[in-house]
Amino acid sequence: MFQRTHWIAIGIITLLSLFTLLTLGQRSVAADEFSMFWAAEKSVSTILQLYFSPFENNPAGCAIVQHSWGSIFGFSDESLRILSLLFVWGALVYLWKLTNLYANATSATLRLTVFSLAATTPVVWMAANFARYQAMVIMLGLAALYYYVLWYKLQENKQQESKQQSAYRYLLLYAVLTGLSFYFHYLSAAVFAVSAGLHYLSTVRGRSLRQVSIWAASQVFILVLIIPIIILILSTYSQMDLGTSSLAATNIKKPLAAVLFFGATVFGLMNGFAVAPWTVWVVVPMACILVYLSILAVRSEAIARNRFALFFLGFPLVFMSLAVVKMYPPLQFYLIPSVQRVGFLAPLFWLIAGLGITRIANVRLRNAVVAVAITCNLYAIGTWNLNIVATQQTPPVREVRDFVRSKTQNLTQLTIAHPFGYRYGMESVGSSTPGSGTAVNRYLPGAADIFWRETDMTAEVGIDSCKRMAATSTPEFVIVQRNRLHINADNLSAALLQSGYELEAEMPLQRQTAFDVWFKAQMLKLPIAGFKEDAAPQPYLYTVRYFRKQ
Repeated sequence: MFQRTHWIAIGIITLLSLFTLLTLGQRSVAADEFSMFWAAEKSVSTILQLYFSPFENNPAGCAIVQHSWGSIFGFSDESLRILSLLFVWGALVYLWKLTNLYANATSATLRLTVFSLAATTPVVWMAANFARYQAMVIMLGLAALYYYVLWYKLQENKQQESKQQSAYRYLLLYAVLTGLSFYFHYLSAAVFAVSAGLHYLSTVRGRSLRQVSIWAASQVFILVLIIPIIILILSTYSQMDLGTSSLAATNIKKPLAAVLFFGATVFGLMNGFAVAPWTVWVVVPMACILVYLSILAVRSEAIARNRFALFFLGFPLVFMSLAVVKMYPPLQFYLIPSVQRVGFLAPLFWLIAGLGITRIANVRLRNAVVAVAITCNLYAIGTWNLNIVATQQTPPVREVRDFVRSKTQNLTQLTIAHPFGYRYGMESVGSSTPGSGTAVNRYLPGAADIFWRETDMTAEVGIDSCKRMAATSTPEFVIVQRNRLHINADNLSAALLQSGYELEAEMPLQRQTAFDVWFKAQMLKLPIAGFKEDAAPQPYLYTVRYFRKQ
């Protein structure tokens, strides 16, 4: 049917890339993305000082690459996100290569089909709009896996002695890329390195001492490459704040929490990211397809005999489900799936699951399965990139900026109070302002800033305290209200009205889907300590209000 599969693959990538480029300005910054945006403009020496410290639990690689790119093309959000798109292109090149390696015995049409399933995985395409480490980690992980598979296949084929020189080159590339990935994301790199190591050890029986020695040398080489990372982790990692909270010590037992994380991860594989809106018409067909294709794929001789699925999919799923329980409250199990933490996982899953397509003899059934899977993937891509979905870990910084600029007359006469928390200001590293104050300073330079460290998060702030906050000389005041635990924002609004301000405009931000609201409502029924009645889910996650003193 398809005679020019390369051109069709390029066409798919081009269409998705155009969609990404056209929606670069639609998304707000998210989590580590902001801190890396903020750090990218600093000098390399400052970046190294910031990231090689107990205040930052990500390595410096992403910020340094963004710094080099931004020095030429600018440090705007759009510019840095285009850089991520370039890495996604690189990831898809290696995904195409892996498709041809895994499915080389099938027709060109089926190879294209397998690639199409994997290429439309939203974890790949959302990376283009996440100028964080994901896009870079995905490319490095898939590239390292590709060269590992090439080397492994040559090791298996003992008849190709003439190609042993190429095998050494592939092994070196695998080792270099694996070591390099540690400078972009510790956890993803470690999971990949351990997966590859365990996979090789599982097949070590019958290999010559020379082969095992060469492989062991590659592992030593990786350790040499990451000596600075090892020293950092041994010296400062125990001091790092990994975002744990008191909710982590709830009456949900750790084994149950691990099971919940594992379930979230498996469901996250459906469309690459667990916070995409799980409407029934997406969940039901994707769940059936996931199980059906997985069963067909693991029966494939190459997958079963070489144990790729077991060690590059099964091990990361189980390991990450256990690891994240140590880092996040069990309540958030559906928000922090392993898919987000291990970049190569989702595209590799769809590549392997896609091999199940090649075992479906009925053409109509095969086409129907592909059409449903790609449609669900595209739905997740569209909803995420268009910012329909958001979480409470992703404050609407850009949207607040646009609202403020449209209402205020003079930023130097504006005070903005906000609850932007969690890693939005490099956690006060190198700054005298409260951690997230830099979020306002970046997007609204010149505005006075109040960061309520306690507001919307823990203890209630009374009216009297709010009146002291309102006692400012600036005639304009903006409140960014997080609708969960919103009593403090309401008290500050009341204090402003009593102090002579008038409410001139307000806007709800980050609308949640009906399913998300329902799901959170069910979660609140669980007997988990630390929740209040006013934590009930809202149709919108934030409200921004503009006051002016008359």
